[in-house]
Amino acid sequence: MGSDFAETHRIMPKEPPLDQLRSVFRLIRERADYALNLLKESDEVRALCWRCLVCGNAKKFTRPVPRDVAIPCPKCKSTDFVPER
Repeated sequence: MGSDFAETHRIMPKEPPLDQLRSVFRLIRERADYALNLLKESDEVRALCWRCLVCGNAKKFTRPVPRDVAIPCPKCKSTDFVPER
């Protein structure tokens, strides 16, 4: 009779315990952090070859790398690089 009464009168069940809510919010935060990290990585320019703007030296790599990996230039020690397309 108790469950029939709840169904006919559409009584909301009790709220879940706080531990369940914490775990759901933690999962949401982890997924949001993961998505933000993916967006940040996609904004970062990566290239197989970086050319120094000062001396023209080209540093080549076997896989696409960010600009931070190419600096400093081995010839002139400059930190100004552009991706070689």
